[in-house]
Amino acid sequence: MRYLPLPIRDFILSLTDDMLSPAYLLVTENGLLIEWGGELESYGFKDLKDNLDVSERIPFLVGVLPLESDSVFLPHVLTKPDVFADVYIFGREQGTWILLLDSTVATARQQHMQQKLFNSRLEVTDLVREGDSLYKANAVLEQLVSERTAELSQTILQLKQQIAEIRRDPKIQREN
Repeated sequence: MRYLPLPIRDFILSLTDDMLSPAYLLVTENGLLIEWGGELESYGFKDLKDNLDVSERIPFLVGVLPLESDSVFLPHVLTKPDVFADVYIFGREQGTWILLLDSTVATARQQHMQQKLFNSRLEVTDLVREGDSLYKANAVLEQLVSERTAELSQTILQLKQQIAEIRRDPKIQREN
């Protein structure tokens, strides 16, 4: 971001501030809180104090701290009912930083799209079942048509034979 002009950087920062409700925590290697700020209350975190064990108050950090890699990204973490955050965790000299950026709108959009996809798959499954049923019903109808056609063909053949017999037999011709 250093290559961006100062007005662009300032604009990006103001967008982040306005739309993403940034909040942060700084913890020691042992997971003790040493600094915090930003919109932590909007994520459900309040009454924080120095040297607090963050894993006791922030459940999604259990098992993540101490940080074993340079950074960790936890997308769409539910921090309190109906509030989601993208959580960035990264180590620096001062300790481990935890950055929270509001992802509630993006998460709701994603969940909505996932629900639409799920509903579409259900509809496709129903359509496939209906198609299978129609295919089977069509096969049964074709079989019935084939059988009836064979029966009618046999009846027509018998009638033609009877007509031919009648035409050949002079006795039957005189009676008519």
